[in-house]
Amino acid sequence: MLFRFEYPQRVRFWMKGVDIPLAIGFFSAEGVLTEVVEMPPDGGATIHQASSPTLWALEVNQGWFHRNGVGVGAELELPAD
Repeated sequence: MLFRFEYPQRVRFWMKGVDIPLAIGFFSAEGVLTEVVEMPPDGGATIHQASSPTLWALEVNQGWFHRNGVGVGAELELPAD
């Protein structure tokens, strides 16, 4: 799932009601991947916060970033309007 926020901010995510392990990639306003956070299901006990201002967040199955060779510094490409 791709999230776009109104403005760059240090966003937070948690795993309440989610039973599968996920990962989330945080992207800057320029569309650059700044970090990837693994999120195991824990009933929402852990809050996962971006360490820098984020405009976009991409939530995927755990391991997706690694399997697809997408790491910090990768650029988010979206179709033009």
